[in-house]
Amino acid sequence: MKDAILVDLQENNLHSLDAYIKAINTVTNILSIQQYIQKGHIIPIVTDWPGQIYLRTAISRYLCYHDSSKITDNILSFLPIIGPLHILLNSRELVFLQYQPFFLEMYKYIFEDRKPLAQKPKP
Repeated sequence: MKDAILVDLQENNLHSLDAYIKAINTVTNILSIQQYIQKGHIIPIVTDWPGQIYLRTAISRYLCYHDSSKITDNILSFLPIIGPLHILLNSRELVFLQYQPFFLEMYKYIFEDRKPLAQKPKP
């Protein structure tokens, strides 16, 4: 944990573009992170699908509108990637939804009518 940096503890729901920009700005206000970015390094951010959209939208807005977007150039140092856990969870949900009739019949066979099978799995 020699190179780990505790940035900040803040409550943030990360359900909007502004929330992601605020979180990015919090991280980039740290001197060591600024120096890391100035050396040309990138910072990968592992997010789920909505996080991918928000970060990529922020990057696109900066590239298109620059200063008028109220987004700093630091956003270009962040690389949104989807992690293996999110891929696994998304694929499981997709398989369940695709083959739901099969799972419904199997569930009825095992549990009969004691418990209904959820129509959409919980995230």
